[in-house]
Amino acid sequence: MHYDPSKYRYHLDRFDISDVHKDDIFHSVHRMMQSGVDRAFGCDPVQLALTDRGAKRALPASDVIDLSEDEYRVNELSETFNDKKGTT
Repeated sequence: MHYDPSKYRYHLDRFDISDVHKDDIFHSVHRMMQSGVDRAFGCDPVQLALTDRGAKRALPASDVIDLSEDEYRVNELSETFNDKKGTT
């Protein structure tokens, strides 16, 4: 989607910055907003790449290892850190 930053420069008139800097600010805000919209509609480049990669590299169910909670501990590092924190 194309936009014209000159239409919005007046919002930044109270700041002592050049029109080029104002355009940079609006470009950054526009990209952030566009990224949010792309993510909401599933058109984000990262989402598209992961979807494409997942389709090509998906393992068959027989090759996937299923780990039970006892075998796989998500918070192991933080638990170790918290245990040692009280000893010093």
